[in-house]
Amino acid sequence: MMRNGKLCYIAIESNVLSSANRVNDMTVDESSRRLYVATDQGVYSLDMDNGFKAEKLGNSNMTFSAIYECDDMLYLGTRNQGLWRYDLKRDALSGYADVGSTVVMDMFGDGNRLYVATDGNGLQVVDMESGAVVDSYDMSGSHGKSIRSNSVYSALRDREGQMWLGFYQLGVDFTMYSNSLFETYAYQPHLDTEGVLTRTILADGSRRLIGFRDGFCFIDEDNGTFERYYASDMRSPMVVSSILYEGKYLIGTYGGGLYVFDPERLTLSDFEPGYDDTFKNGHIFDFEIDRDGDLWICTSNGLFRHERDGNNVYYNRLNSKLPEGNIFGIFFDSTGRGWICGEKGLCLWDAESRQLVGDILPDKFIHNTRVRRICETGDGRLLFIYDKNRMFESDIEIRNFGTLTTPVPLDNKDMDMLIDKEGWMWLITTSGLYRWDGNKVFYSYNFNDGLLSQTFFHSGSDMDDDGRLWLCSSQGLVTVDIDNVTERQRPYRIAITDASVNGIDSFGKLDRTGDNSYEMRLDNGGEVNLAVKVSGFSYSHPGDEVFQYKLDNAKTWSVVEGQHTILCTDLKLAGLASLVNTTSPALSYMFNQYLNTNYYDYINNYRIEEFKRLVSEPESEKYTLSALAAKCGFSSRASFFRYFKRATSISPSEYVKSIGKNNRE
Repeated sequence: MMRNGKLCYIAIESNVLSSANRVNDMTVDESSRRLYVATDQGVYSLDMDNGFKAEKLGNSNMTFSAIYECDDMLYLGTRNQGLWRYDLKRDALSGYADVGSTVVMDMFGDGNRLYVATDGNGLQVVDMESGAVVDSYDMSGSHGKSIRSNSVYSALRDREGQMWLGFYQLGVDFTMYSNSLFETYAYQPHLDTEGVLTRTILADGSRRLIGFRDGFCFIDEDNGTFERYYASDMRSPMVVSSILYEGKYLIGTYGGGLYVFDPERLTLSDFEPGYDDTFKNGHIFDFEIDRDGDLWICTSNGLFRHERDGNNVYYNRLNSKLPEGNIFGIFFDSTGRGWICGEKGLCLWDAESRQLVGDILPDKFIHNTRVRRICETGDGRLLFIYDKNRMFESDIEIRNFGTLTTPVPLDNKDMDMLIDKEGWMWLITTSGLYRWDGNKVFYSYNFNDGLLSQTFFHSGSDMDDDGRLWLCSSQGLVTVDIDNVTERQRPYRIAITDASVNGIDSFGKLDRTGDNSYEMRLDNGGEVNLAVKVSGFSYSHPGDEVFQYKLDNAKTWSVVEGQHTILCTDLKLAGLASLVNTTSPALSYMFNQYLNTNYYDYINNYRIEEFKRLVSEPESEKYTLSALAAKCGFSSRASFFRYFKRATSISPSEYVKSIGKNNRE
């Protein structure tokens, strides 16, 4: 042991040749201040506060190879007799769990589960309360956790939840980083959505209505109810929309019209048979209920308003201002105004006049384009997803509006949007899932967070009364607790592992100034290209990771997706462009078009003119040419001489002599 900076020897038994002094593993119980030691001749207890006097536990002389203490129990591994347990209160040793191998090499626990490394059956995970094996890592990969060898000699589960396994002669295997923010929904034994394409979800308390490509299912967890409907039960099995209306579920299909599902009787029927052929053979894209309780139905054949008193109104482009083509959605804002999203543009429902109105939106608003989704934030901003999944925002009065730029380009990604209970936007796309505060903070989620797929579906999301999100993906129904997201928003530290400037290794010039901030002083002259390699040490595939970075004086964060190298070119020009609120390409174009030079030549010519002014001063002769060049902003003597000769056709020394000066180089 180490005491006062010195190593001290502790003998389990006074006979130094005793096999009891052959220590194989140790564990500490901090509450009782006792050290438990597994040896070749049994297990011993040492009092850490009273001289480490050893006391043998029980009468067994078995060879124990691994030990773990939890709740007055010692879990003990052996080299030839499997796994045992010693009850400290009862002073009793007994066999414990069958881990499929008699050779236990290493062991650790987390208070609920015991992780047992074996020579022959991989790593076995044991539930400590029941003693049953609940998970395993082995060569068969039967639990989806395949490893290269069943001879596991050491094991570690780090603070990020990654498993590290050391093998006999085969090095180390490790699991991908996963913080398990997201879960794939299952209702056992009836349904497990893992690997199943889901299209729609309604989460209402303990009830779930889940739509698939081939029907839907209804679940009431409190009552133990499960009902499944397949393609044979419906005109079209592809469910694309659903809503709870007056105690019953309305289910919209693609090409099969509209169904009504009664959750009490578990019956499926048509919606108002004979009312309109659209409800038998059309596409039902969306539903919404306005503040008067009227139901709005968006279809391939116009817009229907089903009033609570039984009256029905049908709108199309011939009898109203409704745009031509499919009507994909409707959204009612906090003023009661309805925004109707058509294939060819927007239309508004005026709650006061109870009429559809068109051509009232101001110029430069997104009029004649397909709007996919509209949401309203807590502070009254309206957010629109339109065209090729660009974003637009407006105040509720439609006076201030404009394009909203996301930190990660989302063009060509079919996208949906939700606003969670903390006011963050969730951008749900066909190639990724993102959370954004609408300003600077932007998160991307992937396999590391528990997602089995990056493909999510438009109109396939919901938020229940507890604020839990439900998201439909190509590999299952995904659910996430927003409280957990907030707690685990940044699970691991990001580090810079390499840096170069203009191709020259410059890692030594990098200084850490904070947990995720670094500083590097660059030369003043010339074009500067910076390459930085970063890692989150999540040990996952680079394609699953997104990094954000911001350079000094930059107003916004930049994003690197799917790679570990950040390339920053023309840093000097980029800095100037940021100061004058423009872009590097625009500024470069201005120099070339109007000044007939590039940015760096312009700056260096200015520095040369400043050198000529300084060297003409009487007191300049006490300075060397290199010192004067540095005062003018040149980063090195070589670059100064090179630029000066290129600009004047003579060297600085020749120029100085030509004006009668005698400065040293």
